[in-house]
Amino acid sequence: MTRHLPPVGLPLDGKEVWGALAGIGHPEEAALRFAAGLAERLPGHTVVPVSSGRAALLTILEAARTARPGRTDVLVPAYTCWSVPAAVIRAGLTVRLYDVDPATLDARPDTIETDDRVLAVLSNHLFGIPNDMHVLEDAAKSCGAFLIDDAAQGFGARWDGVPIGAWGDAGLLSFGRGKGLPALGGGAIVVPDGGTLAESLGNAKGHGRGRSAKRFAMAWSHGFFFRAERYHFPAELPFLHIGETAFEPDFRSAAIDGYTAALGLRLLPRLDAANAARRARAEKYASFGSTAAYAPVSVSERGRPVWLRYPIMLRRSLTPSEEEATALLGLSTLYPAPVQAIPGLPPDALRATGPLAGSVEIARTLRALPTHPLVTESDQTALRDLLDGDSGECAS
Repeated sequence: MTRHLPPVGLPLDGKEVWGALAGIGHPEEAALRFAAGLAERLPGHTVVPVSSGRAALLTILEAARTARPGRTDVLVPAYTCWSVPAAVIRAGLTVRLYDVDPATLDARPDTIETDDRVLAVLSNHLFGIPNDMHVLEDAAKSCGAFLIDDAAQGFGARWDGVPIGAWGDAGLLSFGRGKGLPALGGGAIVVPDGGTLAESLGNAKGHGRGRSAKRFAMAWSHGFFFRAERYHFPAELPFLHIGETAFEPDFRSAAIDGYTAALGLRLLPRLDAANAARRARAEKYASFGSTAAYAPVSVSERGRPVWLRYPIMLRRSLTPSEEEATALLGLSTLYPAPVQAIPGLPPDALRATGPLAGSVEIARTLRALPTHPLVTESDQTALRDLLDGDSGECAS
């Protein structure tokens, strides 16, 4: 029997999968209850669930554009999810990049260029590792731009004690399969009460009836296949596109469906325990330190990550057999190219910038180690030994 660890995610149990069916018949109630549950974790903010994280970003950018007419540019990290530039382009705006430091996965402040064309500055929080939000806050203030806190990967993390997603003029959450709250879809807009964008974003649609049946099928499949002894079946089917990154500006933007909202609400009580378990596995990886084969990412003491995965930078190329063996233990890549090298990105949608060497290096050398509940200490030690080029027996 092939043992294949998923790279990221959480198992779903039958009570969660089947219990969320109640949301299909009452989508408005499900969305409102989910919004209230999320808002409890983000005091002083209104939360509006929508169909995806990129739909949330699109809605925020459209509101920002209305509030600051004439501004055209959105400052985006050069290494980030491809859905971010897709949403910027969908909003009819221009992508302007700042570089990302491979040592920290945070912004390189000297590459942030602002002027009166900048509409918004976006954060990143890759793997749930908080950015230095004061750097981005200062950049936004310097040119009168909005600060948008992209917490798609950072729900539950904190910077200087403040929840990620609650910084700035608006934030967004995502609940996809690989996120901290994996409702297998959906997202949310987060807006501070009384803020500049509060009225327009607080009135965004918060519920809908579409796609609930599809979401239920996805949840059932995830619950069945998120097992080390079963995951190799979907992982080997190319038409499922598991682990692939796509650039799709023509994405669907709509209200959240009732099933997804109900599933998210059922998963919400598990968030703190799941994040604590991820942190424990990250601490184990951190105890290995740097080796000749790889270096872990440095994290500031002011940040409290949630570690959706544990990122490292390779210092050597892996052999094909090492690639295969580590993949079975959940080692993965993230985005295959920095934003400036996305295939199909319209050249006129990208503002010319200086060298972005950090993002190029990250795309080339970044790997991520799994932190979900299926990962054992033996798996972690085996990953370390394989990355170090030791194919012998691994400690248990």
